[in-house]
Amino acid sequence: MLGQSQVRGIGLGFGRGSGTRRKLVEGIESLSGVCRELTKGIEGLRGVRRKLAEGIRSLSGVRRELIEGIGGLQGVRRELAEDIEACWEFIGSLPKVIGSLPGWHREFIGRRPRDSSEDRQRLPKSLPEATGSDTAQANDCTTIA
Repeated sequence: MLGQSQVRGIGLGFGRGSGTRRKLVEGIESLSGVCRELTKGIEGLRGVRRKLAEGIRSLSGVRRELIEGIGGLQGVRRELAEDIEACWEFIGSLPKVIGSLPGWHREFIGRRPRDSSEDRQRLPKSLPEATGSDTAQANDCTTIA
């Protein structure tokens, strides 16, 4: 703290420096108001800090859930690989299955009904005979080939 003689020495005493002193006192008083506002702001920052900490905790929970989800995806990936393998096994067995079909089925596979007149004669009675034209009538429905 400044002594009275020191205050006079820098022009803050009575007389011509009293206006300066008054401004200094007002400045100090306004600084205390600023200090109060800063204190309130700091207290508010504590709440912000608390909210940030809670947010970080919730993000770690989200991270945990994502890790668990990724672990579950590995199981799905494994199941898909097994399904794909089963599909390939099925496709590999198709020639054996086709080879075991009765005669006319074996000949019919891979051909359309109108490929030859032989094929049309071997078709079951429930299918309409091709009439030679581009239309055929079956069960009250007309189809155009």
